[in-house]
Amino acid sequence: MKTLVTGATGFVGRHLVKRLVEEGISVTCLVRETSDIKFLKELGVELVYGNIMNKESLEKAVEDIDLIFHLAGEVYPKRSKRYFHANVIGTRNLMQACVGKNIRKVVYFSSTAVYGPTKERQLFVDETYPCNPISDYGKSKLEAEGIVLHYYREFGVPVTVLRPPVVYGPGLNRFSIAFIILNLILKEKFIMIGDGDNYMSLSYISNLIQGTLLAAYKEESIGEIFIIADEENNTFKEMVHSIYKAAGITDNYSSMPVWLSKIAASFLFLLTTISNYPVHISPNTINELIGGWGTDISKAKKILGYMPTFNFNESIRETVSSLKNK
Repeated sequence: MKTLVTGATGFVGRHLVKRLVEEGISVTCLVRETSDIKFLKELGVELVYGNIMNKESLEKAVEDIDLIFHLAGEVYPKRSKRYFHANVIGTRNLMQACVGKNIRKVVYFSSTAVYGPTKERQLFVDETYPCNPISDYGKSKLEAEGIVLHYYREFGVPVTVLRPPVVYGPGLNRFSIAFIILNLILKEKFIMIGDGDNYMSLSYISNLIQGTLLAAYKEESIGEIFIIADEENNTFKEMVHSIYKAAGITDNYSSMPVWLSKIAASFLFLLTTISNYPVHISPNTINELIGGWGTDISKAKKILGYMPTFNFNESIRETVSSLKNK
């Protein structure tokens, strides 16, 4: 089976490609001329140069491909409009290139950001829960999902949509929210916003890869959406306590009222916008941090046979250890 991976140089992409190679799968990676491809070269995968904004390069990339994992897109851009440029237009370009080809399946990586934070902070959402994203990232992912499913319904391109929550594990991108929080804790600079009693769901990278491969190879996954997350839903406060414990640090962090944090976030948002630096803190970020992000993975268990192998405590120890040894 010939497999194409877009976004192969990202955190999830690197782990996925490595796993595919270990399983003896023939892998081709779509990479840009400016991409850091040393890791991919060491794995011995085939490389095709292009990008999801170049329709001609996509036509070449999907030729004779059986399975596509589509991870390419923007996650930490300097300007929010780039979310839609890459995540929406780029996804449409790829799906258009797949029309009329003998592709067995396109696995699209979306995000639980499409739901937005729930006001009921101890609610566990499933795939049927109404989507109401508040971030530009979440909005772009929801629109891209619509495109992917449109090409399935109208043109018969077989697709599966995955919605992982925040992904963590060794090799985190330094701009990711998981890395930022872990780094603040390790430097003993973490501040809790609000009471931390909101439930949150995470996806350890090895659990996500397991669910991804099940979705890719199961015929029953075609046309379906799946949340792929860890088994546990913990409160944010419980997660932070576990991270401190894994790091061997006493959790004597400070707390900040929500109203004050929103004022500070507005000021930081203005500064990062002026400095043209990737924006990570804004009033919406605060709403996301204090809202509910719990998930229900029953559908993935029932249809895919997904059973997360790694629990949160052992996974966060592995993640913390990798950061401390950098």
